Amino acid sequence: MQRRLGPAEIDTIVSDYQAGRSLRAIAKRVGVHHHTVAAHLQRHGIARRLSQRKMTDIDVDEASRRYEAGDSLATLASIFNVDPATIRHELRQTATTIRPRRGRPQYDPNVALRLAPTTPMASLAATDR
Repeated sequence: MQRRLGPAEIDTIVSDYQAGRSLRAIAKRVGVHHHTVAAHLQRHGIARRLSQRKMTDIDVDEASRRYEAGDSLATLASIFNVDPATIRHELRQTATTIRPRRGRPQYDPNVALRLAPTTPMASLAATDR
């Protein structure tokens, strides 16, 4: 069910955003979708903040050094207070080779081709009749 926000709630959205809170944090607090928050900000002429890089070049260099020394993406994410996907993205930008996840074999297209069925689809269709 759709819920209309009152003037006081909209003022809260605007002031919270101008104070530096994220769209998602505001949306959770007010109980609406973050797109709704963005729409109200746009209607009030509030310019959206650009997405800011979460790690400095120095942080990325340190993360790369620690990753190559054996730290996991999750460990680095905890150290630098970011999501593991952010660490992975930043390390890929520096051409650091990302290790496969523990317990999962790394995808190899050559192995996948060798394991693919060799029976042509036409003969499979003929056997189904």
